[in-house]
Amino acid sequence: EAWKTDSGSILLTRNGGRPSFLRRMHLWGAAGVGRHVVVYAAGTAETGDARNESGTEWYTELAGVRYTRSDAFVIDAGKIQPVIGTFAARRYSTRNPLIGMPDGYPLQYPLGVQASGTRGRFAYRAAVVSLPTYHEGYTPNPTPAPRPALGAGFTPTTGARIGASATWGPYLN
Repeated sequence: EAWKTDSGSILLTRNGGRPSFLRRMHLWGAAGVGRHVVVYAAGTAETGDARNESGTEWYTELAGVRYTRSDAFVIDAGKIQPVIGTFAARRYSTRNPLIGMPDGYPLQYPLGVQASGTRGRFAYRAAVVSLPTYHEGYTPNPTPAPRPALGAGFTPTTGARIGASATWGPYLN
């Protein structure tokens, strides 16, 4: 990314209004270890004088081990995708210079262990995770604690999913 802002607004100015650059690299990798085990990780490195903070930062977003016995039984352990919701949040590019990261996509990959699978049109997820789904800046930051989480879904036709998710446990501190 390349930036050239004016110094009229301290909220929108990058690098004191001087031309500045931001370099971002998204990395993802997975390796099979034996017949049923995969080790995977995803992260982002970011550097440049257009950053709000100086220096270079590395975000490890996802890292874990997956054991797959069949489509009906998969175990994930590590920094895993959230159990709640229909898809995992992803880090999107800073497309809007006025607001930065889109607000509806907080990245929260908790530590946890999850069993999941599909059987025909039915899918399930059951896990114990370290954090509830929360939004930084809107709700208090929770402290890590074991939290059970369940999710289930039914696909009546290809491309449509009816599902439900639930979590319970000590949410805030």
